[in-house]
Amino acid sequence: MASSEPSDHFEFQAELCVPCGNKLGECPLWDDMRHKLCWIDIQGKSFWQHDPLGPAGNAQCFHLPSRPGSFCLTGADGGYIIALETGFSFLDVDSGELTPITEDLEPGLRTRLNDGRVDCQGRFVVSGCVDKGDVPISAVYRLNTDLTVERLLENVRCGNSICFSDAGMFFADPAFRGTDSEPVGTANTIWRFADYASTGMAGPSQVFVNAAGRPDGSLIDAEGCLWNAEFGGGRVVRYLPDGSVSMIVKAPVRYTTCATFGGAELQTMYITDASAP
Repeated sequence: MASSEPSDHFEFQAELCVPCGNKLGECPLWDDMRHKLCWIDIQGKSFWQHDPLGPAGNAQCFHLPSRPGSFCLTGADGGYIIALETGFSFLDVDSGELTPITEDLEPGLRTRLNDGRVDCQGRFVVSGCVDKGDVPISAVYRLNTDLTVERLLENVRCGNSICFSDAGMFFADPAFRGTDSEPVGTANTIWRFADYASTGMAGPSQVFVNAAGRPDGSLIDAEGCLWNAEFGGGRVVRYLPDGSVSMIVKAPVRYTTCATFGGAELQTMYITDASAP
């Protein structure tokens, strides 16, 4: 665990790539089959694609019937699974067709699906988010490969930073204070569930890092390090497996939301942002 930043970390500066005017850009992913960068605009109710080899700043926008929270690639068929406000659907961008997988997961609640990633077993794990108020009434869901859904964690306010490695599952939520009887951590804590592969989120949790800013989306790189976008911090921070800071990428925007690697050999970092909190 670490909560302070060393003075010997490396710093880099990001530059504008696509002037898309998103309200709340999120969940950037590289589609290697199409050689395109994909992401969503939550408040803009849209799915986006960008071809880095095309004209500068090019982008395609696909409008959606409700707010998306995250999405994943389905594999060899080139499709996507998208977490819309109330449930999961298949998305075919070639036809524009949406095929529902689940019914409303939280009927009657003012919540929506939010951040999500595919775990090491190929299952799509997505957290809910409370739209209005601070009462943690949402949950974390797992869409299994047979399209059944499990609830992994209750009493969630707005889950973020979901990602996976051999070290377990990582997760952040301002309302979560650990699974021990004595609350620990802060609203800016990123947690690690080391036994996720066997117990899901029912097992013990440990503080991975108490971040300096508000943790938003995260990803794991090939060296097992976690990159986290700090919402309001205008940067993406790389944490070593021991929680210490090794790199910081500063962005020319304030509300950084998530990051991914894409392009040839996944050597380029792409960062999404929001226009306002």
